[in-house]
Amino acid sequence: MKKLLILLGFITVFAGCKYNDLEYTIIREFGPGTYTTLFGAAKYFSGSKDSVTTIRDIYAIVQEKVLYNNVKDSVLAYGHCWSKNPNKIRVVDTLSTCFTYDGLQETMPSEFTDFVTEVPDNSLFESVMTKLVPVTNYYVKSYVITGKLDGTNLDTAYNPVATQLKTLQTKDKWEPRTEFTEQYFKGGVSFVYKNELYAGMGANAEGPTKTIFKYDTESNSWASATNFPGLPTSDAVAFVLEDIDVNGIKKDFIYIGTGYTLSGGVETVTREFYRWEPNLNPPAGTWTRLINQSAFIGTEIRNAIAFSINGKGYVGLGQGTTTAVMEDFYQFDPQKTDGSHPYGTWRAMTSYPDTDGLTKAVSFVIDKYAYVTGGVDQNGAYQNRLWKFQPPLTSNDDDDGVWIQKQSFPGTARIDAVGFAIENFGYIGTGFDGDSLRSDFWRYNPYINQWEERARFIGLPRKEAIGAGLYYEKDDEYRGYIGTGVIDDTFNPYTNTFYHYLP
Repeated sequence: MKKLLILLGFITVFAGCKYNDLEYTIIREFGPGTYTTLFGAAKYFSGSKDSVTTIRDIYAIVQEKVLYNNVKDSVLAYGHCWSKNPNKIRVVDTLSTCFTYDGLQETMPSEFTDFVTEVPDNSLFESVMTKLVPVTNYYVKSYVITGKLDGTNLDTAYNPVATQLKTLQTKDKWEPRTEFTEQYFKGGVSFVYKNELYAGMGANAEGPTKTIFKYDTESNSWASATNFPGLPTSDAVAFVLEDIDVNGIKKDFIYIGTGYTLSGGVETVTREFYRWEPNLNPPAGTWTRLINQSAFIGTEIRNAIAFSINGKGYVGLGQGTTTAVMEDFYQFDPQKTDGSHPYGTWRAMTSYPDTDGLTKAVSFVIDKYAYVTGGVDQNGAYQNRLWKFQPPLTSNDDDDGVWIQKQSFPGTARIDAVGFAIENFGYIGTGFDGDSLRSDFWRYNPYINQWEERARFIGLPRKEAIGAGLYYEKDDEYRGYIGTGVIDDTFNPYTNTFYHYLP
């Protein structure tokens, strides 16, 4: 099929023409709100006024629901256009910005790869308006590009009503919060469950620990939540899986494993994994060790990464029992159980693309995709390449996911940084670049594949900190958190200071 670049070329050529409806593949039915061309001709299908679901400082999210009245249409592309000028909202107008859909993902028009030959009736689609200016009025309209599948008789029709929105004022600032309960703390795990932050384990001046704490955002205080049932462990990973069907009952589990333990002054790397069921036997919940063939199938590792997407957990990279740096990647499916896999099944996925492996990297998840950057490879080289991991689209065990290289992290390459997502953006800050501890802070926009530096972290520069992003439903706000870590490699090295970020 033809690329949208060719498609847009037809649009430009025929923009001054008015087409005969009878030359299209189907004679349309019209109703209230029917889209119209720039020349006022009624076209194609009905739609309501575009709705705004999210407004922030430099982006907004808009949605549209289209109705066919049970008539399928030869829709080749669809999306939203926006502009500061309500009279300049056009696909071919350089004063506006548009996103077009190819049926699978949102892309810029020049990246369009296929025709949308059938858009289901009553379809809901959304666009993320990016690169906006804070405290500015914008006008947005949804649109469709229709015509024959051979790329002829093309026309563009717009929602007849423009939706107005005004972006918010940028906050972009850090504020101190209550210090973490466990003093002199580094290399811990942190995770978000039910929109609440948990952090713990890691190591203090005496060695690895076991306690996991919960942060209360309303009272700005910490309290003990549970104790890890294995040996005291640091440099471990954690991921959260919710609504897992266990004998017809939906359950939530937090999985924590790998890392290192300490005995007699000797560090031992582990592959042990446990799951925590926080809602069973509260307040401490119930822990279960993953045993038999539900045990982690990878080698013993520390400083790995972990995340969850679509009800499955992913663990990979890190450093083994020797100096070996890993490139392996694994998926955990909690629903795939049998007599020998009582708690779920692990399987190997497509390895990380850089064959020299990676340890002490950082990751975040946006819209069911994971992003990995930072770390150090087998040769001791610090990395700043950014890789996007697209998880398997099916449950087929032959589908191992895909790695796609994106724009490299523009800050200095580093290890032991903090990464998290706030709404539709990824954030990375702190870490160690081989020469100094860092306090710079960066935001990644996946929709335009670009980074920008944000307000510097106001705490002391650090590495091996914890961090997470939380949503405050009460204030309809997102906030990021960074705290604890190593602030000095020689004297009084650890800290328990804790801060939040308002984007």
